[in-house]
Amino acid sequence: MNSKLDRGPRGTSQSCRWHDDVLASLSVLVVDDDASSADLITEEIRDRGYPADAAYDGQHALSVLASHRYAVIVSDLAMPCLGGAELLERVRGNPRLDAGFILVSSHPEHVVQQAATGYDAFLRKPIAFDALVAVIESVFMRRQRPGLAPR
Repeated sequence: MNSKLDRGPRGTSQSCRWHDDVLASLSVLVVDDDASSADLITEEIRDRGYPADAAYDGQHALSVLASHRYAVIVSDLAMPCLGGAELLERVRGNPRLDAGFILVSSHPEHVVQQAATGYDAFLRKPIAFDALVAVIESVFMRRQRPGLAPR
């Protein structure tokens, strides 16, 4: 293994360009029954340069997922009709929906772990947008590397 980084134009490393190229395919679906929260989170993600859409409950998310693919889904846990845990179960049960899954809740994670398994990350409300985007990017990049399983 060569200890020197393979440098590209302007001194950027090959791995940095790979990282940027991979992140260029990142798209996000935000699912929350509080429409103003879903819209605000979606706009914050868009402002950071990533395509993002909102769905306003789990059923709405499933209908959006029937016609659109997303790299990462950010979902509230507690929603009417179809909550985040049930949405996660349906996403994981459908190989076509190979997306990272981030659960968001006002409850602590140990409570969430009793309700849901198979998620890639958890964030507790209120959400700091910089932290959310960092977690979205991290989940997405981890899923690009085989052998790194969700919780």
